[in-house]
Amino acid sequence: PTLSEARVQLGSALSAAGRLDDAVDALSALVARAPLRHPNAWNDLGFAQLRLGNLPGALSALRRAVALDPRLGPARVNLGAALLAAGDVSAARAQFEAALRINPDDPAALGNLGLVLAQLGQTQAARERLQRVLDLDPTDARARAALDALP
Repeated sequence: PTLSEARVQLGSALSAAGRLDDAVDALSALVARAPLRHPNAWNDLGFAQLRLGNLPGALSALRRAVALDPRLGPARVNLGAALLAAGDVSAARAQFEAALRINPDDPAALGNLGLVLAQLGQTQAARERLQRVLDLDPTDARARAALDALP
């Protein structure tokens, strides 16, 4: 891998290990050097920021990731989650739907869209999305709990 790719991998590994502050530092340094490149680094930075509770930082980074690569499904899902945390249900729904246009079997997008649809009172549509998650992964406890909680 190139040095930039190795830095993205380092940031991702730090985030996965729960070293979120270190991940943010590593990824921030990388994207500062080349702000118009590395959509995966922007996505990973946004996700780490989201996990740290830095919603403005998460939204900024994730919007940049999507702008750089509109077909980066994980960035769409993460942006949707950040928008949902910010209370923008409509924009979150749009991001989850965009992620599903990229990959119709993305369990994270399906599950999150199911949760949004349930919030909007669209119970049948929510049930269909959540059931699809369980069809893909019968052990998904979050989808099972959400499905069981539907009226």
